[in-house]
Amino acid sequence: CFGNPKALRVFISTNVSLSTQEILDSYAKRWSIELFFRQSKQKLGLDKYQIRSSQGIQRYWLIMSFTHYLCCMCKGNHCTFEEGYFYLQKQLKEERITAIYRLIQHGASLEEVLTIAG
Repeated sequence: CFGNPKALRVFISTNVSLSTQEILDSYAKRWSIELFFRQSKQKLGLDKYQIRSSQGIQRYWLIMSFTHYLCCMCKGNHCTFEEGYFYLQKQLKEERITAIYRLIQHGASLEEVLTIAG
């Protein structure tokens, strides 16, 4: 029911001393973090890697954060992650097609074209 304002919402907390409003406020503060993780898993493959070294984890988080930032700032100003992600996907597709077209114009073999198209 994401995006449906009339959907029932359930907030769970193990801290029984918090009021309902305090739990809601906590969720509201964390919402952007939750969105980052959801988007990173769905679009950037965060849930596909297993890294065990501390240095590898730090490098991966840096790359993941930078990629997320690029998606949000790709048009020269702030946009939603989804808008930026699809914009960059479109740009990459256009660049790949342009490269294939240029290869064909210069008489590239089928193997060379397939390597770029791959």
